[in-house]
Amino acid sequence: MQTLLGPAYKWLVDTLKKVTVVQQQVNSAIQVVGMTVTNNSPTGGKIAWSACTVYLNGTAYPIAAGNSGTDPFVWWVSGASTFSHGTSYTPGPTIYPILTNVAGTADLTWNKVGASSIQAAQLVGGGVLIGLEPQVASITISGSGNSTILTYTGAGALQTIFYQTSGGYQTGGGTTLAVTIDGQTQTYTLTDAGAPDTYDKQPFAHAVNGDGTANAAMTLGLYLTFTSSVQVSVNNTSGGGWVAGTLIIRIGWGKKL
Repeated sequence: MQTLLGPAYKWLVDTLKKVTVVQQQVNSAIQVVGMTVTNNSPTGGKIAWSACTVYLNGTAYPIAAGNSGTDPFVWWVSGASTFSHGTSYTPGPTIYPILTNVAGTADLTWNKVGASSIQAAQLVGGGVLIGLEPQVASITISGSGNSTILTYTGAGALQTIFYQTSGGYQTGGGTTLAVTIDGQTQTYTLTDAGAPDTYDKQPFAHAVNGDGTANAAMTLGLYLTFTSSVQVSVNNTSGGGWVAGTLIIRIGWGKKL
């Protein structure tokens, strides 16, 4: 079995071990007593908890009431009188997951593995694309132009970007794609700078036909998860114009359910 599956088998075993560690941790010696959780409180997108008591190995720790803000994770550091919350956490000998917050809906995690308890950073490849609602965004550009193709606030994953040039070329400059994930931008070159027949000098650039017009297509497999926002924009005027023809860009992505 292990020989046949190779890396996939190792990834599955590793993931199951991580789930088991979290499950054993939250079930081992911690109990939360008297906690009432309220969804969308004090405002939409947040969860609130009442004053309560955490018991760890038989010792009682009073916990003050509070709320998560818009953060997705709530945890307790052993000995603290409040719960902590944030966009990520690392389970450890003194750190216990308590709640998760999904757009204002709470789930208990201190007594089980709850929604979103296993984070993308703990899994191979930065995340598993499960629980996504498929989405498509597209644009067709004839001539020069700068356009935002996709903008979304929330969690999800950017999966693929397909682009195709047909019957056109740059007089100078090139066409670039700006992908912004959680505020961090990466730029991809779609067509090379320069005159016809010089498109083959950049990564992701197209070769051109003998008549100097680009007719090519390519798909970028990105598989990038985002927790707060994504934006994809095209710059089709850098240093020159797109002559004739069209540029088509299609984006496959998913919203987190």
